[in-house]
Amino acid sequence: MDRRDFLRAARDGDVEKVRRGLEEGLDVNTRDYNGRTGVHYACAGGHDKVVELLIKNGADVNMTDKDGYTGLYVACWGGHDKVVELLIKNGADLNVPNVRGSTCLHGACRGGHYKVVEMLIKNGNDPNVPNEVGT
Repeated sequence: MDRRDFLRAARDGDVEKVRRGLEEGLDVNTRDYNGRTGVHYACAGGHDKVVELLIKNGADVNMTDKDGYTGLYVACWGGHDKVVELLIKNGADLNVPNVRGSTCLHGACRGGHYKVVEMLIKNGNDPNVPNEVGT
């Protein structure tokens, strides 16, 4: 299995393929050309079991892609509350801004995910951090 297959498996939520890639020695934090990791892809798809496996194998939950997005941001934008909860429990930084100054709270609001917004604020996300457009 190569890096692309591993990241594709994370994107697709294929726990067994991701496990096999890790057993074959692939770096749990391997990146694609945009800087996205398996955590990013699994978070985008709401694949909590894959995210959990990656974390158990040492994935850095605060890695950003080339645009400054963390896995937490994409999980919030997608409204994947189980994944958001898992990331928070495993040390995800709630206030990491992307290149436009938006945090995961901005992403959750943009996606219209009220439950995720509540979860973020309850866990210490600062609702007063403006992004580049001042919101």
